[in-house]
Amino acid sequence: MWSFAGWFLVMFARPAMSQGGPARTHRDTLIDMETEVRWLYGVVRLYHHEHRVWPSTLNDACGGYPSERCPGLGVLDSIPLDSWGVPVYYTHQPDGFEIRSLGSDRRPGTSDDMVISYPQDIVQSARIAGCYRPTAGWWARGPVEVRLDTLDGTLFDFRAGYGVTAEFPRHKRYAQWYPTSRDSISLQWNDGVEIRMLRMAIFGDTLRGRVTYDDLDWNGIVTMVKTRCAS
Repeated sequence: MWSFAGWFLVMFARPAMSQGGPARTHRDTLIDMETEVRWLYGVVRLYHHEHRVWPSTLNDACGGYPSERCPGLGVLDSIPLDSWGVPVYYTHQPDGFEIRSLGSDRRPGTSDDMVISYPQDIVQSARIAGCYRPTAGWWARGPVEVRLDTLDGTLFDFRAGYGVTAEFPRHKRYAQWYPTSRDSISLQWNDGVEIRMLRMAIFGDTLRGRVTYDDLDWNGIVTMVKTRCAS
């Protein structure tokens, strides 16, 4: 059953979802839009779960705008707009669908397109999923295991992200991970006030990213290596 828990968390904490200081940057905008595309992906999957068919449009999936289910994007003739004023594109076939933002250059088929496809996203997540051992830069000392699952995450709470089991700084129950491209992932957790994020690039069985959280006393390069799960 879908609930509004994840929706409330993202809605109120989304502006803090960056790895830098409080000043908004182009990168922050990219991260926010990436999150909203992921959100729409989950809403389409929720619609299919409820109706057993894919929605004809994103507007149908959202139940119209303004929407309690979907992010507060600008809307043009019932079509959600991305952060650069361009429609978020949605296409579907009997066996899946694709959601695409054209990115900051507003041109299709370029490297900054934000694309999520189903079921390809699940296939990619299954390849990445597993247990990882931090080898450098982790916030806590001692033996640590970060488990990336293929079950549903708990931030969006409607099949948009995947479960992650780990102890993060000030972690308050909700966490998720998901692929952000063919060669990177995003780890996200709620600390009771904000949603924190660690973006990591994929190098074979190694994940590597950078954090800049002065208030958590956690800064620098983080490296994790895939390993056999402890249990």
